[in-house]
Amino acid sequence: LRHAADGPWDPRLRAFAALSPPIDLDRGTRAIQRVDRRPYQEFILKSMRAQLVQVSKHRPLAIAPGEVERRIRTIRDWDREVICPRFGFPSLEAFYEDEAVGPRLPNIRVPTLLVIADRDPMIAIDTVVPWLDGASEAMTIVRKRRGGHVAFPEDAGLTGERGAGMENEVMRWLSARLG
Repeated sequence: LRHAADGPWDPRLRAFAALSPPIDLDRGTRAIQRVDRRPYQEFILKSMRAQLVQVSKHRPLAIAPGEVERRIRTIRDWDREVICPRFGFPSLEAFYEDEAVGPRLPNIRVPTLLVIADRDPMIAIDTVVPWLDGASEAMTIVRKRRGGHVAFPEDAGLTGERGAGMENEVMRWLSARLG
């Protein structure tokens, strides 16, 4: 979505699709700390911590490998301790403000499909909905009741609950825009 909103892009890119993306980084990282979402946060962090320890074997990092478990307990910690130093953001707030796609949705000029789900376990719907009213007319927004970041049920399609599978229908949507 950032690429669709910010451009410039290769003219061969004639359509974009995003399934369950984070729209508001600040609200999203707070939402994933809610009790019902903590297992997903921990699942993500476990993998990211392990990757960080591996990366530290090849180059110096802002955080010592022995400090990873203690200092990175949330996605916000990860962003503050790893992402901000790595990419030169002066603060967590500056990173979230600069990189969030929500405020950029009105700028999208290329056909863009956004699929979101009310019950997404990782991207809370209340972090996405506030941005949708201002979205560009170039966007097709599909809001599903079931599914989300982890997966969509086999019978969930773009237009109904008896679809041909989300992946197939997204590919059909994109293909129709290739001309």
